[in-house]
Amino acid sequence: MEDWEQRFEVNRNKGSVRKRRNGVAQKRFTTEDKMIDVFDWFIDVCERRVVKGEIKRQTVDTYKRMIYVSEGPRSKDDAIRLETEMGGLTLGEVGDSGYLADYLDDIAVVAPGIAHQHYSILSGIFKRLVLNGPFKYSPMLPVSNPSARGGQQRALRLAEREALYDLFTARARWTKYRVMLLLLLLGTGLRIGEALALRWMDVDLRAGDECAVIHVCGTVVKGVHGSFRQEKRKNNGRFYYLTLPMWLTVELREWRRLAGDVEETAHVLVSKRGCLVSTAAADQLLQKVVRGTALEWVQYGNLRDTAATHVAGKTNDPLRASAQLGHKEASTIATVHYIDPEGYTRPAVDNVVAMESLRPSKREQSVSLEAA
Repeated sequence: MEDWEQRFEVNRNKGSVRKRRNGVAQKRFTTEDKMIDVFDWFIDVCERRVVKGEIKRQTVDTYKRMIYVSEGPRSKDDAIRLETEMGGLTLGEVGDSGYLADYLDDIAVVAPGIAHQHYSILSGIFKRLVLNGPFKYSPMLPVSNPSARGGQQRALRLAEREALYDLFTARARWTKYRVMLLLLLLGTGLRIGEALALRWMDVDLRAGDECAVIHVCGTVVKGVHGSFRQEKRKNNGRFYYLTLPMWLTVELREWRRLAGDVEETAHVLVSKRGCLVSTAAADQLLQKVVRGTALEWVQYGNLRDTAATHVAGKTNDPLRASAQLGHKEASTIATVHYIDPEGYTRPAVDNVVAMESLRPSKREQSVSLEAA
């Protein structure tokens, strides 16, 4: 018994048995530290999470684009970045719920998509600063997400759709695919990455009075070495077949004729050099088209909302709208039997009656895609 007690005292006096991390202490911040240092630390944390497999490389690359001002010929002086907006402020100045809410409200007015990205980044930063900084709770907790405020992410009204079409035909005329991109998004409700990922092998143009059918089976994402097409949809959504309205079928047949002798693996929408169009390039196009107008708030997501709202309104059936967007819960709604070029029978979503009335009125004047 005496031996046991002696060993117990020796072990008790050894101190903590918690495993040390090679003597490396966690970074600690004070209210006087600059936000640019906090941003650098946050990116370093995210880089280590990539190595561990906790987050994707694409996520960190997006964070970097939203935080830091890019350099090079394509950089813009008026780009809204966290580095320029608050990098020179102290953590104490920024770490106030009122300041953060006002900042996000201001950004949401001119750039709703960027406001949402900044909200996500700032939430992640201050959540970690509860452990690594002077905060007992995150000042982002009372701040609402700009994308959940019912602001600019809505369907476009008829007058807004017509005005947007006018802008796409009149501006950025050096970008040949711009009008086809608008028509494709409006007539399908696809996400921008899904539309850019479409290849001619995914499009069955059919013939005569038969409507075209597309296979939605990929998306364009940004990787370490640039953008690429990946064989899956956002959030691992299901692949699905979608029947196009006749007006969009006619437009795509003409677009295919203009494309000339290209491989079936070629993308429907390509740059001047015949390359894949990145989502970043498409975003820049939209910004140039709507800049300085009453539609400066428009994002590609508004076109997706427009298609869904239109189908729901015309059919009085929200599930048909979900089917149009490829949602899993409506995978058996509004489908018809479609026989693909290989003779296989596929279920294809068919809302063509409702979608016919989304055609821009000025397309009835047979405007040439080549001239546009």
